[in-house]
Amino acid sequence: MSLRDMERSDLDFAIEMTDKEGWAYSRIELERIMDLDPEGSFIFEDEGRPLGFVTSAALDNTGVVGHLVVSSEGRGRRIGRQLIDRAVSHFDESMVESSMLFATDDGIPLYEKLGFRSDAVVVSIGFMRDVEPREALAGDCELIRPDDLDEIISIDASLYGAERPVLIRHLYAEFPQHCVKLVRGGCIEGFAFARRTPIGSDIGPWMTTTGSMADGEALFNTVLRSVPAGRVDLGIFDVNLAAHELVYQYSTIKVWPTTLMVRGGPRYSGPRDRTFGILAFELG
Repeated sequence: MSLRDMERSDLDFAIEMTDKEGWAYSRIELERIMDLDPEGSFIFEDEGRPLGFVTSAALDNTGVVGHLVVSSEGRGRRIGRQLIDRAVSHFDESMVESSMLFATDDGIPLYEKLGFRSDAVVVSIGFMRDVEPREALAGDCELIRPDDLDEIISIDASLYGAERPVLIRHLYAEFPQHCVKLVRGGCIEGFAFARRTPIGSDIGPWMTTTGSMADGEALFNTVLRSVPAGRVDLGIFDVNLAAHELVYQYSTIKVWPTTLMVRGGPRYSGPRDRTFGILAFELG
């Protein structure tokens, strides 16, 4: 039995395992994490047979555990513990200030043993964008430009608790046509990013400097208009009631609570009524 670095040639196995175990992970997600941190993902093997994997990335000053999957054949053998141990060691080697993940109830005891603490409930929601969103009603929403990114990164840092320029710039470069800002008085007062996936679209981050429901709604409606009708997924803090009200106007497919767990410095440490949607479950 051994742990080794995950390589691009392992992606077919990883997708096959996630499908078999009932997790809706996509190749795009896995490839994005490996692009951002080629040294952060690992495979557990027994005599050359893969039994589990973990993806993780040390991004700017934060380590994020993206995916942890152990096959039914490998359960009960502490494989998950060994994979997470290796990811945490990678974060320590990378000298990040904080590491984080989103856990199901079953995973919380394992992560607590490794020094993670529960911080907040974040609900994973999937819904159908089956009607045309209303026009933005507050301020002026428009596409983000490359020269806006420094200001966007600063706003994000004030709510997230650390700057993450590499990640924000990477996501913007992938889908600039789905990244919008709210401008008032010449200042950016909020933004929302979206990106296409094999099953629809993801939204996140979705943030405002005001916490105003009207501002959150303006961004939400604008970014929804930029993506095709169909499935949309995002993560919302359970305490942000305005975000829930906006999303539940649509037909939900999935409503699944997770727990934000942190090791080291806090993340999403700003007022959570201003974070309408997290960046991504696999990226923080």
